[in-house]
Amino acid sequence: MTILQKKISTREMQVLMALEQKPLGTYEELAKISNISKSVVFGILRNLENPENLNSPYFTVTAHPNLINLGLEIVDVIATISNRRQLIDLIKIGIAHPYTVYQALIYGTSNGMLNQFRIPIGSHDYIKKLFNKLEKERIIESYSYHRYNPKALYNATKVSSWNPETNSWDFSWKEWFESDISKISNEKIDLSSQYPPTLGRSKKWIKRSDLAILSELTANTRRKNIEIMEALIKRNPQYEFTPQTFGRHLKRINDECISYHRVFFHALESDQTNAILIQGHATQSKIKQLIRRIRSQSIPFNSVFKFNEEEINWFVKLPASKIHPLLPRLLYYIKDLHFFMVDSNSAYAYQLYPGTFDESKKDWIVNEKFMVENVIDEINMDNFFHDKEKQKIYEIFGHQRIVL
Repeated sequence: MTILQKKISTREMQVLMALEQKPLGTYEELAKISNISKSVVFGILRNLENPENLNSPYFTVTAHPNLINLGLEIVDVIATISNRRQLIDLIKIGIAHPYTVYQALIYGTSNGMLNQFRIPIGSHDYIKKLFNKLEKERIIESYSYHRYNPKALYNATKVSSWNPETNSWDFSWKEWFESDISKISNEKIDLSSQYPPTLGRSKKWIKRSDLAILSELTANTRRKNIEIMEALIKRNPQYEFTPQTFGRHLKRINDECISYHRVFFHALESDQTNAILIQGHATQSKIKQLIRRIRSQSIPFNSVFKFNEEEINWFVKLPASKIHPLLPRLLYYIKDLHFFMVDSNSAYAYQLYPGTFDESKKDWIVNEKFMVENVIDEINMDNFFHDKEKQKIYEIFGHQRIVL
């Protein structure tokens, strides 16, 4: 598969940012947000969804599962690597692990791979065991493990703050950090990973067929029902629904199992889409200050702010000109700031795997064999990339002849 990088125009970027602001918006709504005619918005999105000479779209709209209701959590592992063999092995880990959700090449404080796993709550020790084995066997050089409060702060792109004529943003980090928030409600902020009583409520009724629907929504939500139904049958004939039955299942899944939607870009080049990751330790007082500032003051950039009692993790997608004013101001809050550039064009979002759920026990499969031993065994198999889907994932990371 050939990876074709596309340099997008200002108008295309404007439409994509409108889509980031409202991922499930109609063409009419996106036209209003972007201040571009409905027919032009339609044409741009159609061309980016179905590009010529490319097997995959330049963007997808994905559903973010309601982790609390499903009894799941996301943990981050940043693995440092020093050669291409280690990179290939990490790609294999992402493919082989049943709970992988996202992988991306990163450069900065350390060079390697950001690995995210959507795991059953309480099973994080198995992720540590896996990476301890990888480190011991020199499949990776080292790793850092991160687990955060389930209440992440998510900001969507605000197209109204972008001026397409000057290709610039009407936003100042200086003003954002210096604005007075003393009068803002000083509500209690709980930094600990306490889970609400609704934890795992959806496990009582959900089936693997429902998880297959949710999986398709995490791959690409912006499709017609009939397209999703056809994809389900292609995946497994047992996942065949009538339109009426599918509609009922889809409604319950949307109501209980989805928190929000995000837009992922693929093979796009733009000065507006630099993805960065900032991590570091901070006092609880400083973390709460940042949370109050983010909650009370709008940030026009796509971002996810995660935290726990001693650490923050801030993913932001913004133009290069807005990176350098941000970093020195964060030094006031963060003791040991770690900075990474995230290569979003060498990244892959994995679908939720229905086979991870045990219907008879109404719970996720959690044991060392499933989450560690089977993974190690699979990555050591000959002809690992023989499968076409595995080849596709490899090409996303492997097309760049990188030297680490």
